[in-house]
Amino acid sequence: RDVLGSRGLGDVYKRQRNHVVMCHEMGCTLVALPAAGYRFEGWYTTDGYTQRLSSSTTYLYTPASNDASIFPKFTANTRPLDDEGTANCYIVPAPGQYSFATRKVSGSEVTGIARVDWIWATRVEGSETNELISDLSYGNGRISFTASTRKGNVLVAAFNDADEILWSWHIWMTDDPRTEEMRYAGGMTFLDRNLGAVNAVPGSANSAGVLYQWGRKDPFAGGDGEEDIYTADTEWTLARKTTVMNGEYEWRINYTESDRTMDYATANPTVMLGDYQGGTWLATADNGLWGAVKTEYDPCPPGYRVPEIDFGVDFTTDYSPQPGVSDMFLSGDTYGIVYTHEGRRHFWPLGGQRWGDMDRGCYTNLNFVGCYWTISFADNGCPLNFNIVDNGMIWHTGDSRWNTCHALSVRCCKE
Repeated sequence: RDVLGSRGLGDVYKRQRNHVVMCHEMGCTLVALPAAGYRFEGWYTTDGYTQRLSSSTTYLYTPASNDASIFPKFTANTRPLDDEGTANCYIVPAPGQYSFATRKVSGSEVTGIARVDWIWATRVEGSETNELISDLSYGNGRISFTASTRKGNVLVAAFNDADEILWSWHIWMTDDPRTEEMRYAGGMTFLDRNLGAVNAVPGSANSAGVLYQWGRKDPFAGGDGEEDIYTADTEWTLARKTTVMNGEYEWRINYTESDRTMDYATANPTVMLGDYQGGTWLATADNGLWGAVKTEYDPCPPGYRVPEIDFGVDFTTDYSPQPGVSDMFLSGDTYGIVYTHEGRRHFWPLGGQRWGDMDRGCYTNLNFVGCYWTISFADNGCPLNFNIVDNGMIWHTGDSRWNTCHALSVRCCKE
C-alpha cells in the first residue's frame, strides 16, 4: 500500500508501508495507491483514524509544521458472506478475507457489542492454536476475518462490556457444498454433505460433520471414535481431541433446571443442556425453534434450513432395502450409505450422536447409526428424526421419536 508525494516540481517521493513522504512547506499533492486486495478509506489526522480529512485518493496537503503528519487508511477488501441473507452459519469455500453483518436470521441487529473473538476451532494436525482463521475484528456492524487454506469449523462470538456472549456464528470452512446439491425424489434439494462436514467422500473421517441439540443454532463437536458411557470422565474426550478452545471455554453438559433456557443456551454455546430422563433440553419445550420458514435459531447457511421428515425417501421399519440406496460403505473411517437419484449421488454417514440424558453428553454409535434431525413432529410432540443403520442397504425408521436433549446430525435442504 503506497503513498506518492509531489512538490509540484516534477519530483516524486515514494515510501512503502509506513506512508511517510517529503512535502514542501507550501503544500504538496498526495496520492494513495491501494495494493491488490485493499481499498482506500481516507486521509486522517492521527494514526487512530478518528478524524478524516478527505476520502479522495488524491489530496492537496499543506503541513502545519516541519514534522506534521497525515495518515492514510487502507482496509483489506472482504468478501461478504451475507450477500444472500443473514444466517447463523456461513460457508467459507476458499482462503481469503471475509465479513458478515452482526445480525440474526431475521436481520435484526445484535446490539451492545464490545468485542468479538473465536470460541472453538477444529484442531489441525495436533496444533494447539486456531489454524483456520486470523485477523478477527469488528467494525461498522460487521465481523471480518482472514480464512486460511485449512478446512474445518470455527465458532465466533460477539461479547458485551461484561464479557458475556451476545450471539455466535458458525464458520464452516469446506469445499462449497452448494455446487453438488441434489434434488431428491420428493422435490427437496439437499447440500451434498452433513452440516459441518469437511468433505462428502464416502468412508472419509471428515464426512460426519457436527451435531446439534434440536432447536439450537450452535454446533457440538463429534469425534473420531467413541466415548465410553459406562466409564466416568470419558465424556467430551474426543471433542477435546479434535478441537481447540479459546481460553477458559470447555465442552460440558449442564443439568441445572434453572439454566435450561434459550438465553443460557445462547450465552453458553459449548454447553449441552441435559435432562437425566432424556427429555427436552428446555425447561419448557418449544416446538417453534426450527421450522419450514427459517427461524432465528436455524443452524443452516443462507438459503437453507432443517428439512421435514418426508422428503421423498421411503422409510421402513423392517430392515428391508430401500429404493435409491445404491451402495453401503462399511469400511474406512466413517460408514454410511450412498443415495442415488436421477444419476446423482449423495453420501449419508453413520455419524453417531451425543447423549443429553444420564450418559453425560458422551459421543457414541459412530459407524453404527446415523441420526438426522428434522422439523417434523410425532403425535406426542417429540421431534422426528430418521436413522440410517449399519445392517445393509436400508433407511431405518421414519418416525423415530427423539427428545431434544440429544445432539444429532443435520443435513440442510434448500429453502
